[in-house]
Amino acid sequence: MNMTYQTGIYTSDGQAYDALRKDLIAELVWLKTLDYIDFMDAVVMENTDVLDKHLRFPKDHTLPTFQINEGASSEYQKMGWFERSFSLNKFRSKLMIDDESRIRLDEATQWQYSMTGVARGMAQARDNEILGELWNGAGTSSAASTPWNSDAADPIGDIANLIEDIFSKEESNVTEDELRNVVVYYPLKLFGRVRIPEMLMKGDTDGNMGRMIVDSSAVGWVSSELGFSFRGSRKLNNLNTAIAVIKGPQTAVHYSYTGGKIPTVETVRDADEGADAWMITQYYKTQIMPQNYNQQTTNDRIIKITNVST
Repeated sequence: MNMTYQTGIYTSDGQAYDALRKDLIAELVWLKTLDYIDFMDAVVMENTDVLDKHLRFPKDHTLPTFQINEGASSEYQKMGWFERSFSLNKFRSKLMIDDESRIRLDEATQWQYSMTGVARGMAQARDNEILGELWNGAGTSSAASTPWNSDAADPIGDIANLIEDIFSKEESNVTEDELRNVVVYYPLKLFGRVRIPEMLMKGDTDGNMGRMIVDSSAVGWVSSELGFSFRGSRKLNNLNTAIAVIKGPQTAVHYSYTGGKIPTVETVRDADEGADAWMITQYYKTQIMPQNYNQQTTNDRIIKITNVST
């Protein structure tokens, strides 16, 4: 995602130099934030220059075609529409650079750690927002056959069963080609169970790998052959749930405000503290795209697998 800000306008003090500095701070915070976001690969990132979004969706994805006699006429058909509206939410972080650090020539170090801390906080807020929307917007859900941290675990089988359920739905418009865009988020505490080859885990030396491929874990095979991606997140540890997302504009879009008409970085002098106070503001919202007219708040491309750990 390329965040672009308007430089030299809409600032608190109107000074071009300060505007450039604020613009640079906003860019650096965003770039650092990207390093810490877990769920960025689950959504399509999109910039917007408005705070209120109004989206229109077709009620029907297919208009029927009729076989008719020569010289005959067919009926006209009109595409119906429904709308979804929402507003971006406002998030803010504040930091201070005190006079003492400037006198001791330690200002750069304080800036470095402060901006890293802000970036971590911004990333956590975005992750929580994205995860909350994915959690509530899952259109398909089922419990794992066996917890993934047990010897009898079959994570690939559990995912396959859910995909089978999706393709069994007559009203579903998910296609086979979309499976190349699947991202599976699992509790990070299961990393050793999910990512390490079974032969290494069991100390198998006779070459009996079962359904495993030599020198590869099951997810490694699925990744290379089917294009699946696997990401661990600590935010799922206590939820004991995995979330698989078929990423795309028909699934979920994360909108970020980059219009420039609202200052994203502002500064004031705090005389009581003896410090320059900085406020960094971001606006964003994740929107789950409706599956269809009859399923407007959830999407079958978002899959929850519960009870994956104990």
